[in-house]
Amino acid sequence: MSEYQLKTGKIGDAIIGTYKKIEGTVVGGYQKVENAFVNTFLEKVDDEEADAPASEK
Repeated sequence: MSEYQLKTGKIGDAIIGTYKKIEGTVVGGYQKVENAFVNTFLEKVDDEEADAPASEK
């Protein structure tokens, strides 16, 4: 990696902070949708059930 880094200044730092807040909100919203889907449509199975062929279930 380079030994140089871009100087962003106060405005750049504010923009980066705002971007990170927006990103966190979007990712958090996606995780809520993902968890709701998993809780609604999927169920946890035991290891023995997961290893058995579908015809034996």
